Amino acid sequence: MQETSQKRSDIQGLRAWAVLLVVCGHLFPEFLPGGFIGVDIFFIISGFVITQQMSRLRVEHPHSFLRNFYTRRIRRILPSALFVILISLIVTRFYLGIVAENDFKGSAGWVTIFLGNFHFQGESLNYFSSGIVIQPLQHFWSLSIEEQFYLIWPALFLALWLLFKEKRALVIALTTFAALSLAYSIYSSEVLKESLFFNSFARVWELALGALLYLYPRRFKFLPLLEAFVLALLLISAFRISPSMQWPRLTAIPVALLTAYLLLRSEDSHNSILKLAPMQFIGELSYLIYLWHWPILIIVKSTRPQYDNTSVAIILILTTVASLFTHYAIEKPIRRSELLLKRPILTITVAISLVALTSGYFFLTYKG
Repeated sequence: MQETSQKRSDIQGLRAWAVLLVVCGHLFPEFLPGGFIGVDIFFIISGFVITQQMSRLRVEHPHSFLRNFYTRRIRRILPSALFVILISLIVTRFYLGIVAENDFKGSAGWVTIFLGNFHFQGESLNYFSSGIVIQPLQHFWSLSIEEQFYLIWPALFLALWLLFKEKRALVIALTTFAALSLAYSIYSSEVLKESLFFNSFARVWELALGALLYLYPRRFKFLPLLEAFVLALLLISAFRISPSMQWPRLTAIPVALLTAYLLLRSEDSHNSILKLAPMQFIGELSYLIYLWHWPILIIVKSTRPQYDNTSVAIILILTTVASLFTHYAIEKPIRRSELLLKRPILTITVAISLVALTSGYFFLTYKG
């Protein structure tokens, strides 16, 4: 039994572009202050890809739609995430001491049950703080929001389809959620000046936009020069956007529209920058690069006397090695496991048990 892959190579390349923006923004915050828009790009991609997977699974496995969807997500996300969390815990204890380890556990419990964004928001964590804050898992906030979306959207997708049996109901629901979320985000950021960075509802419109893009019937072909121009605009945005705890705000709309335009490309468009081999390689590892780069950066910054070019080189090398190891030793074997493919209930049972045991350990041993 094999899973078929419907990866679009241009989307793999766009993932690469997004993770490069995030990593460069973290490595060189003064040079690329708006690198965090890579996360916004990821959200839109996730909405698109997840809706694509759900639409195909509904046709291929109509009687086991939710089970098949969730087992795919579990194998894709959970093993690597738990591995990074556990290794980061060990390294934090060894290099930063028991106080940092205890702080780590306080975040890890919430991160493991995919509520990390609420925890960091409750802690009033400043994502853009220039100081060294011992939060090796703070980047998991975005994974928490995506997992919350993965839990809610498939069930709503199935319910709407069973009730109305037409795509229009999905479009209406998504458009409504997107409009409410965007209005909330703009009003809260521009008028109330509230902190929204970790807020789930302020991000729903980006995920919903991605889903709507998949449901949109038209696709366009465009020249590589135009693609390069759109990618350049995203890069310029990362240079021009200043860090703000009120993000996402009005400025996020052009970023979203540029990303949307790239996703509306026809699959048979040729000569794409995003389809180049280096972009495909980075895109394939983008999830793992995202998971590993931040705890490695925190450890290196905290243990070296100064943050210099050597520090950057160490971070990049360690991130690459850790990502490659995790990809070949953990991610690929688990995703291709015949045992797990044939036994979805086993996959779900093991996943729930691991999450319960891991989060329980963190919560019980945290001294708050």
